[in-house]
Formats: sequence, structure tokens, C-alpha cells
Amino acid sequence: MFRKVLFLLFSFVLFLPFNLAQEDWESLEGKWKGTLKVGGGEMEIIITFLQKEAMPKATIDIPPQGVKAVPLSQAHYIHPEIFLELSSPNGSATFNGKRQENQISGDFTQAGFKGVFSLEKVDLEAEAKKRAALPYLEEEVSIPVAPEVVLAGTLTLPKKVASPPVVIMITGSGPQNRDENVFGFSVFATIAHYLGSQGIAVLRTDDRGIGESTGTLRGASILDFTNDVKEIIAFLKKRKDIDLEKIGLFGHSEGGIVAPLVATQSPDVSFVIMMAGTAVRGDRIISTQARALWEQQNLSEEEMSFYQSLQEEVFQAVRTGEGWNEVAVKIRMQLEVELSKLPEAQKKSIPNPQQHIDRLLQARLQAAQSEWFKHFITYDPAMTLAKIKCPLLALFGELDLQVLPELNKQNLEKTLEQNENIDCTIKVFPKANHLFQDAITGSPEEYPTLEKAFTADFLPTVSSWIQEKTSK
Repeated sequence: MFRKVLFLLFSFVLFLPFNLAQEDWESLEGKWKGTLKVGGGEMEIIITFLQKEAMPKATIDIPPQGVKAVPLSQAHYIHPEIFLELSSPNGSATFNGKRQENQISGDFTQAGFKGVFSLEKVDLEAEAKKRAALPYLEEEVSIPVAPEVVLAGTLTLPKKVASPPVVIMITGSGPQNRDENVFGFSVFATIAHYLGSQGIAVLRTDDRGIGESTGTLRGASILDFTNDVKEIIAFLKKRKDIDLEKIGLFGHSEGGIVAPLVATQSPDVSFVIMMAGTAVRGDRIISTQARALWEQQNLSEEEMSFYQSLQEEVFQAVRTGEGWNEVAVKIRMQLEVELSKLPEAQKKSIPNPQQHIDRLLQARLQAAQSEWFKHFITYDPAMTLAKIKCPLLALFGELDLQVLPELNKQNLEKTLEQNENIDCTIKVFPKANHLFQDAITGSPEEYPTLEKAFTADFLPTVSSWIQEKTSK
């Protein structure tokens, strides 16, 4: 679903040579982990300093974006001052800070945006001891799912259960790594940790082209993701350390669309969990989601009417293939209004506003014309839910503004009335948002400020339900 996620505006190309001073290099070497706070958001970052081929090297990981080991274009260290830079055609991202023992902190700037960062050196020995104390083992896996597409992931195996049930995690829309990290909240990693401690195995993977997975999300649709999950099931079926009769699917948001679809096509799926999964057609999901968010942002009726009209024109163009020129004109008008409302500092950071609008227009048109979008807005998950036969757990957040709970719950209940074979449990968590955190309004704009934890009853509900359905 829609997520307002903070992105560093870097490119994977055109990296400049860097120069790292040798002073105190040995004391700097290793992994430094911390956070970047900018624009009201917060995300995890990791800087690694190492020696490679007799030359100093520095790289950055941004787990929420699936970015791993991207070289820094500049890195200077003369104790205590440290300067790091990531080059980009959209404006270099710079980290200017000071080191105090095992901590580095300072200022961040990029394209008119300012923020702060802080890093702490990772104690590798302590990390190893912490992993050894966990009640489960973690195994890195690679799973070929399509030509030139190999999904990399982590299989969590409980230590004291010989043949545990296993849950395959399916991420929401957009680029996601195996942890489904949103503003520092590692949604899937947290679930895997809890279920692993309860004797339930978990397999989670980076999306296509994200993290350590190969391939690309471009051009992929829900049908491709369905095939990916079926290949993951085939991979698990070859193992001898899990219960092959107890393979379940856990889908969040868009993953809650994929999971039931796979279950109707694979006899190996023994249960399905939908976390903020949808039960109405995609165009209605987007329309209701957008309206709820516009109201949250206090847009005027005139503004909402314009956006809604544009939205309907986009849907119609997708369905018929006609009217794209008119759509492009309206999107350009929208972008010009958005640009005019930017703070002056951000406006000044855009050297050619018209060229900037052209690029954004092209990107939005490409997104609207993608196979993923076409399939999403025309696909009705109720058709699939009416056919599902394995046990189903459907979870909704009362304050979710991305998958509105009442709309989807009602349609799910209506759909399942036609399905006599279904064993379904539906639960709405009070005050929970789309990530099932305790929220105030449910708006995605709150995500960076909320506690990085699930609402109290969420994890026990999931675990006890799985144990009940797999104990028979």
C-alpha cells in the first residue's frame, strides 16, 4: 500500500574517487551502526570502514531501502573530525561529524534538506554472543524463483523443535527488504524473532532487486510475486528440518493479496495470515485510502475534488488505454502546485524546475502505466477469498488509513459467507495503524515518531493462532 517513506536521493552510478586520511585508520575500521533523522523521519544506517587491496574503503548500508555496501564517494578522517559524502546527480548527501571514542555524530545535508546522524561502533564479539543466546538459528538462503531472479533471505529455525511449522513472510508493495523496515521499525524481523522464540520457523526474503536479491521489481506484478512464493514453497519442500505439512503464509498489505492467491493454487499451504490485507478491488482501495489521507491532511473540498477527478481519469486510462494525454496535463498541473508550496530552501536546490517537473511527470506516468498498477486496480481479492480452503487469520488496525478496516472487514465477512469450507478468524486491533503500532491518528506521517513495537496483543495473537492450527 501507499507509504510515505523518506529516501536518500542517491544514485548507484557515477561514484567519484574518495580520499580517506590514514590517521587513526585502524581504530576506525569496522562497522558503525546508527540512525539518520531528517525531514521528521528516522532511518537506520550502517557505515563500514575497511581495508581493501591496501586502500581504505568506506561503504553505506540503508536497510529500510534495501541498500547494501554502496561505496562512499568521499570519506575524510582527521581525529576527531569526520566527513562522508555519497555522490548523486540529485545532490550529494553529506555527513559532517565528530568522533568521540566509539561514537560518531553530526549534521546531514542533501538537496536543501538538513538533519542529524549518530553512529556507534558495533562490538562484533558482543554481537556474536547475542546471536548464540537466541532460541533459534538463522540460516542465510538463496532461492531461484525466475530467470535471473534469485531471492536472498533468512530462515529462522527454533533450536529446541525438531520439525517446526514454518511461516513464509510476504512483503507489502514497493521495494522492501527481508525485515520490511519502515522508519526504523523492522516489522518482519520483529515477527520472526517472536515466532522463533515460540517454536515457529520463519522464512523472509528481500524483494526482487532489493538487498541481496537479484532481478528487478520493474515490470513485476502480483502474478510474479505469487510465482515467487510458490518457488519458495518448493524450496522448503526439499528440506528435512521443518514440518512439510505445516507451511503457512503471512502477508502484510499487498502481501495479504498474494498469500490467499497462492493458497488457492498450492495444496502445500496449510494456513494463511493477512496483516492489513485487502478484500475489495484495488481501485477502491486506492480511492478510499487517498480520501482518508486527504482528510487527515485537512485538504479543502476543492483540492480533494481535483485529486479525486485526476485519480478516476488515471483509472479509466489504465482500463481503456486511452486518455493519457489529458492525464499528463492534469498531473503536470498537480506537480506545479506541489512545487510552488515547497519551502524556499528546497526550491533553490532545484536548478531547473521545469526539467524537474518533466522527470517527476514521466515517473508518475510510468508508475500508472506499469503492469503492477494495472493488475492491482483491476484485481478483486474477494474472488480468491471465496475459494480459499485452509484456515485464515485476518488482522486489521482500527486506525489504518491505508487499508480501511471497516470497509475490508465487511467485504471479507460478506465474501466468506459464500465459502462453507473456510475456517476464518477476524480481529481488529484498537488504536492500531497499518503497521499495527499503537497510533494517535493512524496517518503514515506518524510512523517515524511512534514506538518501534507492535500493539500489545498482536504478536501473542499471531503465535497462539498458528500453534492452534498446527497442533492438530
